[in-house]
Amino acid sequence: MEGTTKKKKKAGATPSHMKYVTKPTRHMLAAVEAKPKPSTLLAELAGGPASLAPQIPKIIEFFNMEDNTTQTESIVDINVPLFQPFPAQVLFKEYDAFGVCTQQIFFRNNDNVCRRIKVLQPDSPYFEVSAARDPKGEELKQSTVGAGMEVVFIVKFKPQEVREYKVDLVCRTEREKFVIPVYAMGPRAVLDFPDDITFPATAVKNTMEKTLIVRNVGTCEAHFSLTTSDDSVFGASPADGLVEVGQTVMVTLTFTPKSASDFTGELMIQYNGTDQMSYVSLQGTAENVEVFLSAPSVNLEPAYISLSSQKTVKVCNKSEIPVRFDWRAFHTPEEEEEERSRLLLELEQMQQLEEDKLNEEFDMDNHEPSNPEDSDGSLSPPAVRAARAALRQKYRHLKHALMEDDMQFTHENYEIKPMSGEIWANSEIEVTVTFRPDISAEYKSTAYLDVIGRDERLPLWINSTGVGPKAGLTFDSLDLGDLFINSMHRYELTIENRGDIACDWELIIPDTPFADIFSFSETSGSLSVDASKTLSIALCSTSNLGEFNEVFEFKLHGSDERLKCQFKGNIIGPTFHFDVDTIDFGLISYEFLHNKNIMLYNTSEIPMNYSLCVPQDGAFVKKEFSIEPSTGTLEPGQQQNVQIDLISTTVKQYEYSLRVDVEGVGENLLSLPIIAECKVPKIVIKNKEVPYGDCFIRFPYTEELILVNDDPDLSAKYEVIAQDPSTTMIASYEAIPPVGSVPPNSETKVKIKAIGEKLGNFRLPLMLSIAGSVEPPLQSSIVANCIGPKLSLSHTAIKWGPTTCLIDNVRDLIMTNDSEIPAPFKIFLKNARSKFRVDVRDGVLSPRESVVIHVIACLDDTIVHKDQLHVIVSEGDNLMVPLSAKGMGTTLYSHEDLKVIDFGSTFTNQQCQKYITIENKGRRPQSLKWINQTIKDRILSNAGKKNKPEDGKKGKKKKSESLDPVFIVNPSEIELPPRTHIRFNLIGHSKHKGLMSERLLLETKVLKDKQAR
Repeated sequence: MEGTTKKKKKAGATPSHMKYVTKPTRHMLAAVEAKPKPSTLLAELAGGPASLAPQIPKIIEFFNMEDNTTQTESIVDINVPLFQPFPAQVLFKEYDAFGVCTQQIFFRNNDNVCRRIKVLQPDSPYFEVSAARDPKGEELKQSTVGAGMEVVFIVKFKPQEVREYKVDLVCRTEREKFVIPVYAMGPRAVLDFPDDITFPATAVKNTMEKTLIVRNVGTCEAHFSLTTSDDSVFGASPADGLVEVGQTVMVTLTFTPKSASDFTGELMIQYNGTDQMSYVSLQGTAENVEVFLSAPSVNLEPAYISLSSQKTVKVCNKSEIPVRFDWRAFHTPEEEEEERSRLLLELEQMQQLEEDKLNEEFDMDNHEPSNPEDSDGSLSPPAVRAARAALRQKYRHLKHALMEDDMQFTHENYEIKPMSGEIWANSEIEVTVTFRPDISAEYKSTAYLDVIGRDERLPLWINSTGVGPKAGLTFDSLDLGDLFINSMHRYELTIENRGDIACDWELIIPDTPFADIFSFSETSGSLSVDASKTLSIALCSTSNLGEFNEVFEFKLHGSDERLKCQFKGNIIGPTFHFDVDTIDFGLISYEFLHNKNIMLYNTSEIPMNYSLCVPQDGAFVKKEFSIEPSTGTLEPGQQQNVQIDLISTTVKQYEYSLRVDVEGVGENLLSLPIIAECKVPKIVIKNKEVPYGDCFIRFPYTEELILVNDDPDLSAKYEVIAQDPSTTMIASYEAIPPVGSVPPNSETKVKIKAIGEKLGNFRLPLMLSIAGSVEPPLQSSIVANCIGPKLSLSHTAIKWGPTTCLIDNVRDLIMTNDSEIPAPFKIFLKNARSKFRVDVRDGVLSPRESVVIHVIACLDDTIVHKDQLHVIVSEGDNLMVPLSAKGMGTTLYSHEDLKVIDFGSTFTNQQCQKYITIENKGRRPQSLKWINQTIKDRILSNAGKKNKPEDGKKGKKKKSESLDPVFIVNPSEIELPPRTHIRFNLIGHSKHKGLMSERLLLETKVLKDKQAR
């Protein structure tokens, strides 16, 4: 059991006379999540974990109170469990192996209503928890605990050996789930680190060390490892170690700040083999030291190309520590990393390009595509594998060199010495900056001094000027006057070196229209000091015609100064004219062809290659003018007839011009005016409606639409506007022709072919557009009545009259198509079980075609049968023919011939029999009865003889005929339902020999009939 010791009362601790804290303090709430300090482990080693346990247990899960209770309101803070435990931590300190230790845990209900609590069995074989009891130790009789009341649980500990045990008791209430730590102390290692370590003020980028002597004050050897929360600022050495009980170890802590600010961190002490850890707070402050440049910028003296100039600057260290420095190309480490990332990406792209090129060369040598899966080259030839391996090794070394590069300052024209070094405390060092220009220009660059003790790099701005060679020309401008085309001229120009160094020059040919007519004897060269060079210039005026002003520049290598020489003059060409001053078309019709003929004269002494065009044509719409010929060659003094065609597509007045271009001379050398006026005449429709009358569906009909043009001079073009697709389901129409013209003072007939697509009257709009007209389209209407096919029948009704039952009786019905279109039809009878039928059920009748339909009556009863024959005409009028017939005879039927039944020869006094089948094909039941007519006649004959008086004469008495039938039928009587059959057995038996013959009759009677048949 835990011993009790007296300790000094801490802030926020529970008073000794109080078992529970009424309200948790801020220190108690913070202690739940606080990280353990080394002093905490020392205190636990001395007094056990219970002495430092927080009064508020840790909540690990919340529940929905509505699922567990109806009392959802609580006065207990949400950060505190409904039940407060005491103690908040259970400790078993002194125990023996295989012994049993117990300890009580009290829980008080801090709410103002009854609540429930349950302690779950721990997940450990060494601990167990008893059921809830009251403070007196008696078991509870109910599961709820009253407000402010206590309940007690007993924790039983059964150790197997003396070591450290630890388990969490999970307690569940109606609102949350919280844990109570249970410890059993065993041997443990503890290093006496301080809780807080503060480093003295340290220079930026400098390393401050602090050495500690740490002793193992625990009860077993300490296997430990040391880590810091921020390895870039704080460090610890050694990283791990082993310390026996009572022994010491030296630990070195380092502080290397990267910027001037305050730093905090943690030293984490992990005891290996256990989950025991402690945290030491680390603090340090960094500051900038006084390190600076003697001047923020360096202005070097101007230097000639290939020569150099120098200047020095001092780096001063006014601090008390030695500092290292080096010159960098970037202002911040972040910029260095961005540049390194960019270069790495470029290397990867270059490597990928070279690998793709190698794969392409390998594919070309093998004439087959490489396998994409063969990325490692395992299936490639040895030479290819070696090339790939060499390529990867090459870029691996380049990437490694890039990662190892310090990104020091480099420049092709500047050099700084020394690039790096160390400056002792309160001293300075001179740095030499050397300038070597390669061209004549202004040079600027910035180097950054990265020095220990400063968080920001110190910039050094470097400025200088490069001086290049100097030269001159004998003249800078030459006026050549008027030059005839195709003439040749020669001139001379001298270039001189007027500088103190050799001069390399190069002629820059301008990209101008007349630059190609000049030809220089030399375009580049080199001049020593005080030397000169004379250039020969040839001019051939075969280029463009007109004035020119060309400037040629001489570039001096290493200098931004250029020498300029100007040539100006005028090149003239041939002369020509037309036989008219204006091309006048007058009044023209829209979209009709009009033409004019003019004559072109060449009055010069040289041939001319001409080109004619109308520049305004086709600027906004399609081209309207056509020129024939539009190009050609005219010898001196010759002439050419030119035809100009105009098809106007714009209603307007034309004020255009005919442009003449001469090849090799110039464009728009002559412009001839073109005038015209385009108008559209008024067109009217003579018939506002196009009537078609009755039209068979999908059969074409043609009528005429008349267009009238009353204008005496102008023609017009019309176009029938395409039909609206939404109306094609009613009817479709087509204009023949759809496009045409209407001459002046005339009429034009347009054929309109219409096809009806839907039955009934329709009126479709027919619109025509007049080319060039701004008025709405002309409108007419197509009027028609669309009808379907018409069929006619030879009979309006068919009557059979009295008709024998069960026998087909045929009547012919002729059906004729009186229309101009095919007539699909279907024929059916109104009654589903009709006794009438037809041999044609459906078909299609061509125009004016007839078909004979056989109507068959097969009656099954002796009544009047009536039905209707319907003819359904697709999209036409349906037809109906009444049918009627009166049934006669019987509806009984037998497959055997019953007129004579021959039994053949048989012995006397021996029965013979035959079977016959009778079928009732009628629709009503019938009573069947067999009558031996022969026996019946004998009975009637005998009866007549008895009633006749004797004549008084005695004579020989005649022998009477037997009344016993020879033939009988079994059954003799039966009622036969409709649509059924019966099998009768005919039995013959005779006592006498000879031919036996009797007449048997079968009487039938329908149930409602009065007489049999």
